[in-house]
Amino acid sequence: MKKSTKHFLIYSLLVSFFSFVFLSILSFAGIFTSLENKLYDWRMKSFSKKFAVSDDFCYIGIDQDSINSANREKKWGWPWPRSSYAEIVDF
Repeated sequence: MKKSTKHFLIYSLLVSFFSFVFLSILSFAGIFTSLENKLYDWRMKSFSKKFAVSDDFCYIGIDQDSINSANREKKWGWPWPRSSYAEIVDF
């Protein structure tokens, strides 16, 4: 290997290592958290305008009584099979 190529490789590795260490320290200190939160807010505000709100919303509450009832009536053990969710939504 040429001397200049070897020096470039060592220099690149050192710069990469110290950059990684520096950015890791900043990340653990929480410096990027506020920046990420602001960028997330901006993305949500920007892209949410492009989609209309859907009225197709369904809340399905599953409690222990539901699990016991499904086990008795349909023989569905927990976790329920995928087909059960379609049947619940159709109901």
